[in-house]
Amino acid sequence: MSSFESTFPTRIVYGYRSVDRVGLEARRIGLKGRCMLVTGRSFARSSGYLDRIKSILEAEGYDVYVFDRVKPNPTIVDVEDGVNQARAIGIDFFVAFGGGSAIDTAKMVSVASSLGGSIEDYLYPRIVDEPIKPVVAIPTTCGTGSEVTRYAIVTIGFRKLIIAGWSLVPRIAILDPETLRFLPADQVAYTGVDALTHGLEAYFNRNASILSDIYAIEAIRVVLRNLEDACKGLMEAKAMLLYGSMNGGFAINMTGTTMIHGGGYYLTAKYGLPHGLANALILLPILKLNMEAQSDRAIKLASILGLPAFDFKNASSSILEAIASIMDRIGIPVGLEAAGIPIEDIGRIAEEALTYRRNLENNPRSLGLDELVDVFRSVYRSRGV
Repeated sequence: MSSFESTFPTRIVYGYRSVDRVGLEARRIGLKGRCMLVTGRSFARSSGYLDRIKSILEAEGYDVYVFDRVKPNPTIVDVEDGVNQARAIGIDFFVAFGGGSAIDTAKMVSVASSLGGSIEDYLYPRIVDEPIKPVVAIPTTCGTGSEVTRYAIVTIGFRKLIIAGWSLVPRIAILDPETLRFLPADQVAYTGVDALTHGLEAYFNRNASILSDIYAIEAIRVVLRNLEDACKGLMEAKAMLLYGSMNGGFAINMTGTTMIHGGGYYLTAKYGLPHGLANALILLPILKLNMEAQSDRAIKLASILGLPAFDFKNASSSILEAIASIMDRIGIPVGLEAAGIPIEDIGRIAEEALTYRRNLENNPRSLGLDELVDVFRSVYRSRGV
């Protein structure tokens, strides 16, 4: 059996209307003082959640300060804006309400406001082990898993870089399916595929272990079973995706992500594609290569999922076909061309992917420039398999 390490510091509170427990749960773990409520520019306020969460926290005796300037794919400037406000006020803990960008911003603001300096001082390969001010995470999408992960992503130029360390894991994650009620179908699709890729990348990974497999397989199973219905608006399916996303987050905490993420980062940073869509566009050919490198695991996964698994060829084909079929049904665009990516940029996209050494090292199949160029060419007008 392979060795593994993990830490599970997050208290999970899952259920409808669990948002209403945010003040009680913060008090339960001993949080005191001034709270910064970190969120985006529109949904929290227009939905009424901003005032609702603020009132709940204030009723528990907390002083609440709102930072509602989070943007998708936060930059250094965005993070430092929050850091400056947190330092000026003397914030004691953070409540993040939103998707991955809001939760990651809260983590990064906590790091820099707790430890000093700029968030650039804490970029990987530095590992943040020092204690930081606590973060309470309330996700409003069903894909990033950031509410339980030890990572945060910041955009610098056309690069997506990480801050990593167990200190970044939120102390509390409140998973309230009701927050997903008005999530548009395309965002359900993109974030749901992100959760699926977390499971697949954790399972087909050099660092996979008997423990990470438990969470990875559950994430894959739950997303494949519920994504289509969730995109149709069924609340119970959305609730299951929220649970599946959490499992994907637990899995990548132990393994890290592979070249599905590494190949997608530039597509988001340069062309503005949603993160989950960028992953979806290149998912299948990279998954195919990685299954070839871990053929026994592909057969095992297909069998667990109830797919044909007579041999490797049969198992890998059934997995790829199942995923492609779901992506077709939920409206994921076919090919980079459909997403507006110029074909002459493929060489540069492949070169940028190669710079993500952490993802390359986790990837079970060694990939060079020529192979990555082939991958991106294969998905220019098709799904690549």
